[in-house]
Amino acid sequence: MRNAFKVNFNDLPPEDTFDGLGIRRLGLTAEHATSKNLDVLNHGTMKPGLRLPWFLHDDRDEIIVVTKGTALMHIDGAEAISLGEGDVLCVPAKTRHSLENVGDSDFEGIFLKVFV
Repeated sequence: MRNAFKVNFNDLPPEDTFDGLGIRRLGLTAEHATSKNLDVLNHGTMKPGLRLPWFLHDDRDEIIVVTKGTALMHIDGAEAISLGEGDVLCVPAKTRHSLENVGDSDFEGIFLKVFV
């Protein structure tokens, strides 16, 4: 049996993602949970006007909880989805997507990836 694991995103070192387009703080990984489905849970920040390149996760759903700011989630072959504070979005595995901060302030969210 594992012990409970607590972390505070504010105490974690920032890591550059996508060649400096975003910053993440890695909170939980599979080693912290008993579920075999958890890949990672992190906090991400992106400056205004930036857009991440197209990417996909072959074997993971990505769940995003918006905690600050506004963005567009571009989905390949579909209309972009507007995101704002409090929104929760699930991007299914094998879905090409690209996140764009369309607001005037930092976009922040909690990103959970789970194996399907």
